[in-house]
Amino acid sequence: PNPIDFDKVFTEFARLSESGNISVLVTIAFAFLIYFVALIFARRADKRDQSKIFPPPQINLVEEGTYYYDMVISTGVWRDSATTANVTISIKGDNNEHDLITLQKHGDLQEVFSRGSVNCFFLVTNESLGSLNEITLEHDNSGESPSWFVETVVIRDRQTEERWVFPINRWLALEKDDGQIEISVKSKAATSFSAEVRSRFGRKIADSHLWMSVFGKACSSTFTRILQTIVPQYNPQTDVNYTFTITQSSCLYWSEDEEKWTSDGCKVDVGSNTTHLKCLCNHLTSFGGNFIQAPNPIDFDKVFTEFARLSESGNISVLVTIACAFLIYFVALIFARRADKRDESKIFSPLQINLAEEGTYYYDMVISTGVWKDSATTANVTMSIKGDNDEHDLITLQKHGDLQEIFGRGSINGFVLVTNDSLGNLNEITLEQDNSGENPSWFVETVVIRDRQTEERWVFPINRWLALEKDDGQIEISVKSKAATSFSAEVRSRFGRKIADSHLW
Repeated sequence: PNPIDFDKVFTEFARLSESGNISVLVTIAFAFLIYFVALIFARRADKRDQSKIFPPPQINLVEEGTYYYDMVISTGVWRDSATTANVTISIKGDNNEHDLITLQKHGDLQEVFSRGSVNCFFLVTNESLGSLNEITLEHDNSGESPSWFVETVVIRDRQTEERWVFPINRWLALEKDDGQIEISVKSKAATSFSAEVRSRFGRKIADSHLWMSVFGKACSSTFTRILQTIVPQYNPQTDVNYTFTITQSSCLYWSEDEEKWTSDGCKVDVGSNTTHLKCLCNHLTSFGGNFIQAPNPIDFDKVFTEFARLSESGNISVLVTIACAFLIYFVALIFARRADKRDESKIFSPLQINLAEEGTYYYDMVISTGVWKDSATTANVTMSIKGDNDEHDLITLQKHGDLQEIFGRGSINGFVLVTNDSLGNLNEITLEQDNSGENPSWFVETVVIRDRQTEERWVFPINRWLALEKDDGQIEISVKSKAATSFSAEVRSRFGRKIADSHLW
C-alpha cells in the first residue's frame, strides 16, 4: 500500500474549504455515524434473540412411549408473523391418529412461535403411526398478536428415517388472506407460486443476506447481527501477559530400507526456534529438517517454443506417450461410467423384515458380500438368530421373484429386523442358501447386527464361500459372535475389499 504522508494530510485539513474535499470528509463521517448507530440497535436485537433460544420440548402423546418423531415448524420472517395464540396440531397416519396436540399455550415461559423461528418438537408415541397423510394446524385467535404466518411443517420418523413435508406458506389469521385460522394439509401438497416466492424470498433475505439481516434477521439466522471478538479487560494485578508463536517442524532421515524420509528415532529438541532446528536422534544417520518447497512456475513461452521444435529436441516420444495415456484414460472412463450406471440399479433402501406383527423393537443388520468374481448369489437365502432371551429360525433374506438382486458382488446390504422385544445377547447365527438359480455360489464376508435401542453391536466374521463346488462344499454355516476365522480367509477378504473400494484405479 502507498505510505500515508501525515504532514500532507494535516495540511489538507487546514485548507478543506479551498480544496473542495470537505464534502468527501462529511460523507465519510456521516457513513461512520450511521454505522455506529446501527451497531447499537443491532447489538440490542442480538441480546433479545438470545432469550428466544431454548431446547426442543418433548410432547408425550402416551405414557411411557418408546416410538419417537421429530417435528419442525417454521414461522415466517415477515412483520407480525409470530403468534401469541394457543396452537394445536392434529396428525393422521395410516395406523393411528392424534388430535389437538398442544404446541403453545398461554402461560408458557417462552414464546415458541416467534418471528422467523424454526421450532423443533419431540413427539413420543407407543408405536408407529404409519405413513402420515394429513395434518391440521390451528390456533384460537387469542392473545395480543394472534395472526401467524406458517411456512412449513416437517415430521421425521426417528426409527425409519422416513420424512414427510407439509408446505403451508400462508397466514392463519382472521384479518388476512381468506380469514381462516385452521388449515388441513396433505403431505407434499402444492402451494401457490406467489406464496412459495413470498416465503422463500423473505427467509433468504432475513437469514442469508449480511446487510439486510441487520434489520430483518430472525432469531434462527446462521449468524448474529454483529460478528465480534470478545477481548477481556486486562487486570495487571491478577493477569499475566504471554506471547507465543507456533512453528511446524520435524527431524527426518532417509531410510535406505523403506526408501523414504522418516522420523523414526528422531525428535525436535525444545531448544529449537524459528531460525534454528535442533534434532535429537538415537541412531547415526544423515538427517535434516523438513521445509516447504515452492512449486516451479510454468513458463508458457518456453512451452510453445518447444512445441515448435519437437523434431529437433526429440521430445515427440514424450508427447505421444502422454497422448496415449489420455486416450486410454478416456476409453476407461466410458466403461467406468457404464459400470457406475449398473451399480446405481443395485442401490436400494434397507429392507424391513417383520419377525412379529406390530413389533416395536428394532435391530439393524448389515451383510457384506465379497468383491471377487462370482461372489454374488441368486439362491434363496435364509438366516437363523439365537439370543439369550429368544431365537428366530429361517428368516428369509432373498427369494426368487424379488425385483432386485440383493446380494450382488461387493454389496453391503442393510436390513431392519422388527421384533416384539429384545432377543438379549446374540450368541449365534446360521446363514444358508438352497443352491438354486443360475449362480448360487456366495462369498460372505461379515454379518453385523446392532440393537437400535441399546446401541449394542455383534460382529459375526465369516469370510468364506457358501458353495457346493468351492472350499469344503458347505452351503450352510453357523457362526458365533466374534468367532475367529483363518488368517488366509481374513487376508483374502480384506485385500479384495480394500482393492475394490479404497484404491482409486
